[in-house]
Amino acid sequence: MSGLGPMPTDVLTGSDGMLTQSWHTWINNLKNLINFGNPPSADTGITAIGGVPLTNDYMRIQSATAGPITISSNPQISKGFDGQKILIEGLSATKTVEFIDGNGLKLAGAASFIFADSDSMILHFNEAKNLWIEDSRSKK
Repeated sequence: MSGLGPMPTDVLTGSDGMLTQSWHTWINNLKNLINFGNPPSADTGITAIGGVPLTNDYMRIQSATAGPITISSNPQISKGFDGQKILIEGLSATKTVEFIDGNGLKLAGAASFIFADSDSMILHFNEAKNLWIEDSRSKK
């Protein structure tokens, strides 16, 4: 498979029992190449001050209130690991969730994004910058 690279030659786990970084990278490349990942999160109600508590690589979100919200928490999405990719999908046309550029999130062109029903965004985490960076977005 092109893009996967050679299988790491180091041990599977470090002294702390966790996967080594090279294995994280290799496994994430494998997941990306075969479109294999975790099942989506349960439908998650988001509050403005709570932000997105990252429980899965595929988050389905909507406002926890009866109407739209703009996330004001810092960070807007809980921290990930270096190179981690996530997919966020909106669930509701009325209980929308707006992300803004800043507060741990770097959006393309600094343009905010409102998640309504079936809208989605793919982000990756840059640990050195402590930022989720937008890769793509889709409005349905």
